Amino acid sequence: MRRTVALLAVLLLTTSQAAAWSAPGHEAIAEVAEARLSPAARTALGRILEERDDLSPGALAAIAVWPDQVRTRAAHGTIAKGWTDADVTEADDFNRDNPRNGEWHFVNLPLGAAGYPPDPVAPGNPLRAFVGPDDIVHALNQVIVILESPTETLGFSKRQAVRFLVHLVGDIHEPMHVTTGYYDTTKATFKTRPVRIDDPVQAGKGGVLGDRGGNGLHFAPSVELHALWDRCLPNLALQLACIANDGSTLAAGLAGLVTAATIAKFTTPGDHHTWAAVWATDSLQQAVAAKAYTVTLKNGIKNVDTHTREASVLATVTAPTKAGYTTTVRATAAGEQLTKAAVRLADLLNAIAWK
Repeated sequence: MRRTVALLAVLLLTTSQAAAWSAPGHEAIAEVAEARLSPAARTALGRILEERDDLSPGALAAIAVWPDQVRTRAAHGTIAKGWTDADVTEADDFNRDNPRNGEWHFVNLPLGAAGYPPDPVAPGNPLRAFVGPDDIVHALNQVIVILESPTETLGFSKRQAVRFLVHLVGDIHEPMHVTTGYYDTTKATFKTRPVRIDDPVQAGKGGVLGDRGGNGLHFAPSVELHALWDRCLPNLALQLACIANDGSTLAAGLAGLVTAATIAKFTTPGDHHTWAAVWATDSLQQAVAAKAYTVTLKNGIKNVDTHTREASVLATVTAPTKAGYTTTVRATAAGEQLTKAAVRLADLLNAIAWK
């Protein structure tokens, strides 16, 4: 009993701190995207971020993780490394004015969904329960509106909007940030072997809870399935060891993947105001194709987050092993998603009608 309680305590600690691609991943996406900016985008971003008519090298990478730092500040009261008193005040003011910003980083679509719904609020749409005004698609669309507005928005500056745009384009291309495994916690077998529910209708029924984008699924107390996508798989995709690397190291490897062919392949057609939903659907399909949630589980536990009060599922992965999970197919998928994010971030920044 003591071992179970101790394990649960570790799981609760680790699941409360997840973020997409980790800081180096976000920085690498931003750095590679910055190299493809148009002169007009560079001028607009330079004026917003640095009050000058051009953008300093590494400027986008420097602001790529601010939304995670702000979210962590709200959840745990921590102060990010290098923050000044003014930075702390800005973060606290932003969290006060936008108390639900922690929800902007993801959308919890069931794996059986066809994609992000074109009309989320349509009566009878089984996906209504899984999308909303604070999900990542709506958040990305909102920051585009702010950046294309001729005036500043109260409680959300253009500088803050740039930070969120750079970050959320990375998040939306991490498959675990648009999908979640769902499990019927009322079944007698839930505690011994939770079975994933993919169908949106079944996933929306009472007693069914999600695993928070794989944050609740663990190979070991400190090894989350979600974290493998954030940290390990990007490194493997870039022919690096499954250990921490800095943003510059990842950027050097990622730059080699952003070729004329991949730019043409991953460019999104149509109006840029519709791209967020397209990208969410694409990431969902990538999660299915890469079998991101295809694992066998035991020790199902219902958990309520002490900060958000969100109910979710915790469980232990029994198969495959961590080494078995980090296969070529999943590493390739992570590399492709990183490449898409870098290509599409530049494309979006170039497409915005800057005001």
